[in-house]
Amino acid sequence: MSEITVEKTAEDSASKSLKVTVPVDRVRAAEAKALKYYVQRARLPGFRPGKAPAAVVRKRFGDAIRQSVLEEVIRESWETARASESLKPITDPSIRNLKFEDGSPIEFDLLVEVRPELALERTGGFRVERRVAPVADAEVEEQLARVQEQKATWIPIEGAKPSPGQMVRVEVAPLDQAGAGAAQPYDLILGQNQAIPDLEERIMTLLPGEQADAEVRFPDDHPDESRRGQTRRVRAQADLSRGRQALATAQVIVKEEPEADLP
Repeated sequence: MSEITVEKTAEDSASKSLKVTVPVDRVRAAEAKALKYYVQRARLPGFRPGKAPAAVVRKRFGDAIRQSVLEEVIRESWETARASESLKPITDPSIRNLKFEDGSPIEFDLLVEVRPELALERTGGFRVERRVAPVADAEVEEQLARVQEQKATWIPIEGAKPSPGQMVRVEVAPLDQAGAGAAQPYDLILGQNQAIPDLEERIMTLLPGEQADAEVRFPDDHPDESRRGQTRRVRAQADLSRGRQALATAQVIVKEEPEADLP
Protein backbone atom coordinates (compact mmCIF):
# COMPACT_ATOMS: atom_id res chain seq x y z
CA MET A 1 0.00 0.00 0.00
CA SER A 2 1.32 3.44 -0.94
CA GLU A 3 2.63 5.70 1.81
CA ILE A 4 1.03 8.92 3.00
CA THR A 5 3.24 11.86 2.00
CA VAL A 6 3.83 14.81 4.32
CA GLU A 7 5.52 17.96 3.02
CA LYS A 8 6.46 20.91 5.22
CA THR A 9 5.36 24.14 3.54
CA ALA A 10 5.96 26.73 6.28
CA GLU A 11 7.15 27.00 9.87
CA ASP A 12 8.08 29.42 12.61
CA SER A 13 9.14 29.03 16.23
CA ALA A 14 5.63 28.09 17.38
CA SER A 15 3.87 26.44 14.42
CA LYS A 16 4.29 24.32 11.32
CA SER A 17 2.22 24.00 8.15
CA LEU A 18 2.20 20.61 6.43
CA LYS A 19 0.71 19.49 3.12
CA VAL A 20 -0.65 15.95 3.34
CA THR A 21 -1.49 13.65 0.43
CA VAL A 22 -3.29 10.33 0.98
CA PRO A 23 -2.91 8.05 -2.09
CA VAL A 24 -5.92 6.56 -3.84
CA ASP A 25 -5.29 2.99 -2.71
CA ARG A 26 -5.36 4.06 0.96
CA VAL A 27 -8.56 6.01 0.37
CA ARG A 28 -10.18 2.95 -1.22
CA ALA A 29 -9.03 0.77 1.68
CA ALA A 30 -10.62 3.18 4.14
CA GLU A 31 -13.83 3.23 2.08
CA ALA A 32 -13.97 -0.59 2.01
CA LYS A 33 -13.48 -0.72 5.76
CA ALA A 34 -16.23 1.82 6.39
CA LEU A 35 -18.60 0.15 3.93
CA LYS A 36 -18.07 -3.25 5.58
CA TYR A 37 -18.85 -1.75 8.95
CA TYR A 38 -22.20 -0.35 7.75
CA VAL A 39 -23.10 -3.53 5.80
CA GLN A 40 -22.71 -5.61 8.96
CA ARG A 41 -24.84 -3.27 11.06
CA ALA A 42 -27.38 -1.88 8.61
CA ARG A 43 -31.05 -2.61 9.24
CA LEU A 44 -32.85 -2.04 5.94
CA PRO A 45 -36.39 -3.06 4.94
CA GLY A 46 -36.48 -6.25 2.87
CA PHE A 47 -33.07 -7.51 3.95
CA ARG A 48 -31.90 -9.62 6.83
CA PRO A 49 -29.46 -7.93 9.23
CA GLY A 50 -26.00 -7.86 7.65
CA LYS A 51 -27.24 -9.16 4.29
CA ALA A 52 -28.07 -5.91 2.47
CA PRO A 53 -26.10 -5.43 -0.80
CA ALA A 54 -23.10 -3.12 -0.58
CA ALA A 55 -24.49 -0.87 -3.32
CA VAL A 56 -27.73 -0.38 -1.36
CA VAL A 57 -25.85 0.35 1.86
CA ARG A 58 -23.53 2.80 0.06
CA LYS A 59 -26.50 4.67 -1.34
CA ARG A 60 -28.31 4.75 2.00
CA PHE A 61 -25.32 5.66 4.17
CA GLY A 62 -23.12 7.50 1.67
CA ASP A 63 -22.57 10.62 3.77
CA ALA A 64 -21.77 8.62 6.92
CA ILE A 65 -19.32 6.40 5.00
CA ARG A 66 -17.60 9.47 3.54
CA GLN A 67 -17.26 10.99 7.01
CA SER A 68 -15.78 7.73 8.37
CA VAL A 69 -13.23 7.69 5.54
CA LEU A 70 -12.15 11.24 6.30
CA GLU A 71 -11.77 10.54 10.01
CA GLU A 72 -9.71 7.41 9.29
CA VAL A 73 -7.28 9.00 6.80
CA ILE A 74 -6.86 12.15 8.89
CA ARG A 75 -6.04 10.04 11.95
CA GLU A 76 -3.46 8.01 10.00
CA SER A 77 -2.03 11.16 8.42
CA TRP A 78 -1.64 12.88 11.77
CA GLU A 79 0.22 9.89 13.19
CA THR A 80 2.49 9.84 10.13
CA ALA A 81 3.14 13.60 10.35
CA ARG A 82 4.00 13.47 14.05
CA ALA A 83 6.52 10.71 13.47
CA SER A 84 8.11 12.02 10.27
CA GLU A 85 8.43 15.64 11.47
CA SER A 86 9.21 14.83 15.15
CA LEU A 87 6.40 17.15 16.19
CA LYS A 88 5.77 18.21 19.77
CA PRO A 89 2.24 19.63 19.44
CA ILE A 90 0.62 21.64 22.21
CA THR A 91 -2.90 21.21 20.82
CA ASP A 92 -4.79 19.30 18.12
CA PRO A 93 -4.02 20.42 14.54
CA SER A 94 -6.42 22.33 12.35
CA ILE A 95 -7.40 21.06 8.89
CA ARG A 96 -7.46 23.43 5.92
CA ASN A 97 -7.87 23.28 2.13
CA LEU A 98 -9.44 19.80 2.12
CA LYS A 99 -9.85 18.13 -1.29
CA PHE A 100 -11.82 14.87 -1.38
CA GLU A 101 -13.02 13.76 -4.81
CA ASP A 102 -14.00 10.26 -5.97
CA GLY A 103 -11.09 8.42 -7.59
CA SER A 104 -8.50 11.01 -6.48
CA PRO A 105 -6.07 11.26 -3.57
CA ILE A 106 -7.25 13.14 -0.51
CA GLU A 107 -5.26 16.32 0.05
CA PHE A 108 -5.32 18.81 2.92
CA ASP A 109 -3.10 21.10 4.97
CA LEU A 110 -2.30 20.55 8.64
CA LEU A 111 -1.58 23.62 10.75
CA VAL A 112 0.13 22.54 13.96
CA GLU A 113 1.01 24.62 17.02
CA VAL A 114 4.20 23.21 18.52
CA ARG A 115 6.24 23.71 21.64
CA PRO A 116 8.93 26.28 20.78
CA GLU A 117 12.56 25.30 21.18
CA LEU A 118 14.28 27.74 23.52
CA ALA A 119 18.06 27.92 23.68
CA LEU A 120 19.30 29.82 26.71
CA GLU A 121 22.85 31.04 26.26
CA ARG A 122 23.23 31.80 29.94
CA THR A 123 21.42 30.46 32.99
CA GLY A 124 23.63 31.67 35.86
CA GLY A 125 26.20 34.15 37.01
CA PHE A 126 23.79 37.10 37.10
CA ARG A 127 24.20 39.92 39.58
CA VAL A 128 21.07 41.57 40.92
CA GLU A 129 21.24 44.86 42.78
CA ARG A 130 18.54 45.41 45.36
CA ARG A 131 17.59 49.02 45.79
CA VAL A 132 15.86 50.10 48.96
CA ALA A 133 13.84 53.28 48.70
CA PRO A 134 14.43 55.76 51.52
CA VAL A 135 11.64 56.04 54.08
CA ALA A 136 10.93 59.46 55.52
CA ASP A 137 10.16 59.97 59.22
CA ALA A 138 6.72 61.33 58.28
CA GLU A 139 5.88 58.08 56.46
CA VAL A 140 6.91 56.06 59.51
CA GLU A 141 4.74 58.19 61.78
CA GLU A 142 1.80 57.89 59.39
CA GLN A 143 2.10 54.10 59.27
CA LEU A 144 2.41 53.85 63.06
CA ALA A 145 -0.67 56.03 63.49
CA ARG A 146 -2.60 53.81 61.09
CA VAL A 147 -1.60 50.65 62.95
CA GLN A 148 -2.42 52.29 66.28
CA GLU A 149 -5.92 53.01 64.99
CA GLN A 150 -6.36 49.47 63.62
CA LYS A 151 -5.17 47.83 66.85
CA ALA A 152 -6.97 50.19 69.22
CA THR A 153 -9.26 48.76 71.87
CA TRP A 154 -12.87 49.94 72.04
CA ILE A 155 -13.85 50.88 75.59
CA PRO A 156 -17.33 51.92 76.80
CA ILE A 157 -18.04 55.61 77.38
CA GLU A 158 -20.68 56.36 80.00
CA GLY A 159 -22.60 59.53 80.70
CA ALA A 160 -21.52 61.38 77.55
CA LYS A 161 -22.96 62.03 74.13
CA PRO A 162 -21.11 60.31 71.28
CA SER A 163 -18.84 62.26 68.96
CA PRO A 164 -17.19 61.63 65.57
CA GLY A 165 -14.74 58.73 65.63
CA GLN A 166 -16.63 56.86 68.35
CA MET A 167 -18.57 53.65 67.85
CA VAL A 168 -22.23 53.67 68.82
CA ARG A 169 -24.84 50.94 69.02
CA VAL A 170 -28.24 52.28 68.07
CA GLU A 171 -31.66 50.93 67.27
CA VAL A 172 -33.52 52.62 64.43
CA ALA A 173 -37.23 52.13 63.72
CA PRO A 174 -39.31 53.65 60.89
CA LEU A 175 -42.22 55.89 61.88
CA ASP A 176 -45.55 56.23 60.09
CA GLN A 177 -49.12 57.13 60.99
CA ALA A 178 -49.58 53.76 62.70
CA GLY A 179 -46.57 54.34 64.95
CA ALA A 180 -43.08 52.85 65.11
CA GLY A 181 -42.17 49.78 63.11
CA ALA A 182 -39.71 47.05 64.05
CA ALA A 183 -36.40 48.44 65.28
CA GLN A 184 -33.13 47.28 63.72
CA PRO A 185 -29.83 47.38 65.66
CA TYR A 186 -26.74 48.94 64.09
CA ASP A 187 -23.10 49.40 65.14
CA LEU A 188 -21.79 52.60 63.58
CA ILE A 189 -18.56 54.57 63.68
CA LEU A 190 -19.65 58.19 63.54
CA GLY A 191 -18.10 60.46 60.94
CA GLN A 192 -17.27 57.66 58.47
CA ASN A 193 -20.39 57.92 56.30
CA GLN A 194 -21.81 54.68 57.66
CA ALA A 195 -25.22 56.31 58.18
CA ILE A 196 -27.30 59.12 56.69
CA PRO A 197 -25.80 62.48 57.83
CA ASP A 198 -29.11 63.66 59.33
CA LEU A 199 -29.33 60.47 61.39
CA GLU A 200 -25.73 60.77 62.60
CA GLU A 201 -26.34 64.34 63.77
CA ARG A 202 -29.39 63.22 65.71
CA ILE A 203 -27.53 60.30 67.31
CA MET A 204 -24.80 62.65 68.55
CA THR A 205 -27.42 64.51 70.63
CA LEU A 206 -28.40 61.38 72.60
CA LEU A 207 -27.03 60.01 75.84
CA PRO A 208 -26.94 56.22 76.25
CA GLY A 209 -30.50 54.99 76.80
CA GLU A 210 -32.16 58.07 75.28
CA GLN A 211 -34.31 58.00 72.17
CA ALA A 212 -35.64 60.69 69.83
CA ASP A 213 -37.71 61.00 66.67
CA ALA A 214 -36.23 62.71 63.64
CA GLU A 215 -36.93 63.39 59.99
CA VAL A 216 -33.97 62.34 57.86
CA ARG A 217 -33.27 63.02 54.22
CA PHE A 218 -31.46 60.59 51.97
CA PRO A 219 -28.56 62.38 50.24
CA ASP A 220 -28.55 62.95 46.49
CA ASP A 221 -25.63 60.52 46.05
CA HIS A 222 -27.19 57.68 48.06
CA PRO A 223 -26.29 54.24 46.59
CA ASP A 224 -29.99 53.37 46.24
CA GLU A 225 -31.12 55.69 43.45
CA SER A 226 -34.80 55.19 44.34
CA ARG A 227 -34.22 56.80 47.77
CA ARG A 228 -32.19 59.81 46.69
CA GLY A 229 -33.71 63.07 47.98
CA GLN A 230 -36.51 61.31 49.87
CA THR A 231 -37.31 62.01 53.52
CA ARG A 232 -38.36 59.58 56.22
CA ARG A 233 -39.26 59.80 59.86
CA VAL A 234 -37.41 57.46 62.18
CA ARG A 235 -36.99 56.80 65.89
CA ALA A 236 -33.42 56.33 67.13
CA GLN A 237 -32.31 55.02 70.50
CA ALA A 238 -28.68 55.11 71.62
CA ASP A 239 -27.70 51.99 73.58
CA LEU A 240 -23.93 52.21 74.00
CA SER A 241 -20.97 54.37 72.99
CA ARG A 242 -17.38 53.25 72.71
CA GLY A 243 -14.17 55.15 72.13
CA ARG A 244 -10.80 53.92 70.91
CA GLN A 245 -7.99 53.45 73.37
CA ALA A 246 -4.90 53.59 71.16
CA LEU A 247 -1.83 51.48 71.82
CA ALA A 248 1.44 53.16 72.67
CA THR A 249 3.99 53.24 69.86
CA ALA A 250 6.14 50.62 71.58
CA GLN A 251 3.13 48.31 71.89
CA VAL A 252 2.39 48.71 68.19
CA ILE A 253 5.96 47.73 67.26
CA VAL A 254 5.89 44.70 69.54
CA LYS A 255 2.52 43.51 68.21
CA GLU A 256 3.55 43.91 64.57
CA GLU A 257 6.95 42.20 64.99
CA PRO A 258 6.67 38.47 64.13
CA GLU A 259 7.48 36.07 66.92
CA ALA A 260 11.01 34.68 66.83
CA ASP A 261 11.60 30.94 66.90
CA LEU A 262 12.63 29.85 70.36
CA PRO A 263 15.53 27.42 70.73
